[in-house]
Amino acid sequence: MTSFLRYGLIAGSISVACSSLLYKIDPRMYVGSGTRLSIELAIFLVLMYVSARQSARNATEFKQVLRASFGVFLMGNLIAHGMEYYMYNHYDTKLVELQKDMWIKLYPQNDISDYKKMVENIQQGSYHTVRATLLNYAKGALGGFGLSGVVTYLVNKIDA
Repeated sequence: MTSFLRYGLIAGSISVACSSLLYKIDPRMYVGSGTRLSIELAIFLVLMYVSARQSARNATEFKQVLRASFGVFLMGNLIAHGMEYYMYNHYDTKLVELQKDMWIKLYPQNDISDYKKMVENIQQGSYHTVRATLLNYAKGALGGFGLSGVVTYLVNKIDA
C-alpha cells in the first residue's frame, strides 16, 4: 500500500471519528460550525505533511512529493464527503432541516449572493445529492491542491 493511500485512509478515518463525536455531542456542531472543517483540515494537513516528508526521501522531483501530499487530501476528503452524504441522506435526514434553519439564522439575505438558491436547494433536498456531493468534493480538491503545494514547498524547504 502506498504511503499516500495509507495516510489518506487514516486521515479519512480520523475525520469520520471526529465528525461522529461532534454529531453525538450536538448535531448542530456537525452541521453548522466551522469546528468540523477546522478539525478535518488540521488532520489532513498533518498527514499530508507526514506523507510528503516520507515521499521526499526518495523523490527526485517536486511533483512526486506533491502527488503524495495531494493523494492524502483526496483520499481523506473522499471518505469525509462519503460520510457527509450518508449522514444527510440515510443516518439522520433531519440534519437537512437543521442545516436549513442554521442558514436562515446565520446568514442574512444581503450577506451572500446565492443565499436564496442555497436555502431553496436545502429545502428541496437537492443540496445533498450524489451530484452536489461530487461537486463539493471537486471544489474541495481545488483547495486541497493549493494546500498540497504549500505542504510540498514546506517539506522541500525544511529538508533542503
